[in-house]
Amino acid sequence: MPKRYSTIQHTGGGFELIVPMCLPYHPVPAGLNSTLLGGLVATPLWILGGMIVRKIWNLKPPPRARFIVEKDWFRADFVSQRTGEKSHLECAPVKIVELRKNQFVQGLFIRVVGVVQETFLEDIDDETINSISKELRTALGLHSV
Repeated sequence: MPKRYSTIQHTGGGFELIVPMCLPYHPVPAGLNSTLLGGLVATPLWILGGMIVRKIWNLKPPPRARFIVEKDWFRADFVSQRTGEKSHLECAPVKIVELRKNQFVQGLFIRVVGVVQETFLEDIDDETINSISKELRTALGLHSV
């Protein structure tokens, strides 16, 4: 199975890992599905309109995840496959104590002291999550789990 992500080494010793968005990418805002009218009428119209706009302007989907590791800085950006909502995590690399495949549910488990203890990328297969976590642990200098 080919790698589903790309890595980029920066000249200053930094590291970037990008996980592309799975296609087709048709995000629907979370509030749109909350009503019966939204679920039956607005959602299909939203998807169709989004497809037309992306085709006309040749818009590319954003990356599913982007990790940047610098000497004194770590940033992870995530985009939801279903809703298109963006979230990010920023901290000093020394505060990251765990970064591995979650043992209980699918996804990448990240634990940052005093900031977050959460699972991300729940829709990506275990083999890819293991590869991503291995590369990030190497870049961060964490011991293998």
